[in-house]
Amino acid sequence: MTRDLDEEAPMRKGSLAWVTISALSLAACSGGASGSDAEEASDGGAAAADPTGGIVFMDSAPNPDLDPAGTLSDSSFSQAVLYALYDRILTFDGAGEIQEGLATEWSFVDDELRTFEFTLREGVTFHDGEALTAEVVKANFERTQELGDAAGATVRAAAGNIDSIEAADELTVRVHLQEPDGGFPFALATQFGMMLSPNSLDGSTGVDLEAVGTGPYELVSFTPNNTTTMERFEEFWGGTEGRPATFEVQYVTDDQTRLNALRSGQANVVLLTPRQVSEAEGTGLEVKVNETSSMWVMYENTSEALDDVRVRQALMHAIDRESISSALQFDTGQPSVQLAPPGHPAFLEDADDLYPYDPDKARDLLAEAGHPDGLDLEYVLLNTPEYVQITEVLQQQFAEVGITVDIVTLDISQAGQFMSGETGDLMLARWGGRADLLKTFEVVVGPEGTYAPGGVATPQLEEAIVEARGYAADDPERVNALQAVNRETVESAANIPVVTRSNIYAYNEGCFSGLDPYLASGSNDWRDVTIAPDC
Repeated sequence: MTRDLDEEAPMRKGSLAWVTISALSLAACSGGASGSDAEEASDGGAAAADPTGGIVFMDSAPNPDLDPAGTLSDSSFSQAVLYALYDRILTFDGAGEIQEGLATEWSFVDDELRTFEFTLREGVTFHDGEALTAEVVKANFERTQELGDAAGATVRAAAGNIDSIEAADELTVRVHLQEPDGGFPFALATQFGMMLSPNSLDGSTGVDLEAVGTGPYELVSFTPNNTTTMERFEEFWGGTEGRPATFEVQYVTDDQTRLNALRSGQANVVLLTPRQVSEAEGTGLEVKVNETSSMWVMYENTSEALDDVRVRQALMHAIDRESISSALQFDTGQPSVQLAPPGHPAFLEDADDLYPYDPDKARDLLAEAGHPDGLDLEYVLLNTPEYVQITEVLQQQFAEVGITVDIVTLDISQAGQFMSGETGDLMLARWGGRADLLKTFEVVVGPEGTYAPGGVATPQLEEAIVEARGYAADDPERVNALQAVNRETVESAANIPVVTRSNIYAYNEGCFSGLDPYLASGSNDWRDVTIAPDC
């Protein structure tokens, strides 16, 4: 949709498109879901909903704390709890399109994309009874600004670009930006848009451990990296019909322990790894495979040997993505050489043609780069079972073209050693994606990117990122700009994607509805998930 941006532009109610996905492709994304489950999900599962029941979900990714603006909540894999406790100014639907949240109307009110205005929903209260007002939103934004480098990367960029904030009236907020940012609405639909109660902001409650938001669930208890227990918020502005009475998330790192807990009744829904799908289905459990924007990637430090594009391209050609997808992801993910997920308008249909699996080409490129006898690289391994499995395969594939990777094993909490440039040429990780693809490029390969310790790979990539910032989220030309960023990222091998990664859930047949693909994030939004009786 195209519209003029000027001082008289009407406030907008509706969605800003991230990606349009047909009903057919969404159905395909649901993987192992049965036909009956898909039908229930489409109408919210209201017929089967048990409002007295409770969800007990065992996840592999923990929540160290509950501050949405903090660095420990930056990963999308720990956001299921945050989505339940906190509302956002704007939200996403399952296909990643921006929708109403705490705001019902929103718009840029100038044609320079520097002034963004939104109107809050009337009558919203926090879990402690405090009212949501424009002044509260202003205080939340200012608090994130004051955090500075202590804020998570997801919120830091948005907060850092704000020049000033106005509470124009009780429910109207006007944000003035330092630099044009057509993607600012996307930030409001992520952690930056999660609002804390005024009592949290003034220190009356501890933000890290005592979450007080406006979400559909309120906090009962929280043990960091162990368990979060929540109960339905009866005053939730969106109503309570069909929503389970309780929602508990337990963090269990061992894959088999989670599956065994489901079988024994300790949990009623668990996260699976790809290799567990056949086992779960073989015992009569229902399996749901949800596509997300998440994928397995290797981040690069381009300040040393990887400064040469030919070395980076050699790494791209050395990877047999099809075999990794089949043998390790059990075809629950797709081979990929680009950061744009399949179905996104900026997805490049011809990208795979640039980097077929070709060991001979990889060797030739290394020789051209001055490494005819091979090359040694330092590889950071984050010590979890899935990371180890993929690393073992990659290590073997690299060795076949003469690249020796010296493994440096770190706990996942020590990943900052790579991001600071202190350790490693390469680091494999699960990229959780960003709702706005431009933010993915900025964080992963941008000139100040968290995961690009060696800086931007090429001047052309930096120029393309800067240009893309000048388009509004609903401007059709923004797609072309994102494609240009994507193409330069791929051609310069500024990052090394491997395969996409889905979220895979198991539960007893017919027990859950509404647990649908959530393509805007690497996590799922559980706020509208319902549970059937006797589950």
